[in-house]
Amino acid sequence: MMHTYQVRVMAWLRSRFGEEVATNRAERAARVVEEAIELAQAEGVPLFQIHAITFGVYSRPEGHAPQEAAGVMVTLLAWEGATGFDLETLLQVELARIELLSVDHFRLKHEEKAQAGTAMHGTLPSDFGLGYNVYKCPACGHIYSDPRPCPECGRPM
Repeated sequence: MMHTYQVRVMAWLRSRFGEEVATNRAERAARVVEEAIELAQAEGVPLFQIHAITFGVYSRPEGHAPQEAAGVMVTLLAWEGATGFDLETLLQVELARIELLSVDHFRLKHEEKAQAGTAMHGTLPSDFGLGYNVYKCPACGHIYSDPRPCPECGRPM
């Protein structure tokens, strides 16, 4: 069953973004991150925790992509168990929704992301940028994104 969805999704990706964007592994991984963050936001996970998780992950040695992808799937199945939602039903609904939207809708969204530095732009597979800086307060360890005094303890940068 999963293979059928994969074929359908890849055909949809190619029709909206072209072969280069559809098959670029860094771009696909960035979109997984984006969707995971949107899910976390919808579930009430605060931004500082997302930053802390990001710093924690990047402080460890790089993982092996296939194993990490399996971990994403296991974690999503655990979320399914915690919420009572059925992932296959959610997938079917989302595929039907996005397939009805125009090619221009997705190309415009992608171009906006590329100009913001959060998506692949042009032919460079590594053309990504955060678009903001992340700071960690040396006094209290709070993570924030503005170059101002720490919002937690007030210590200046």
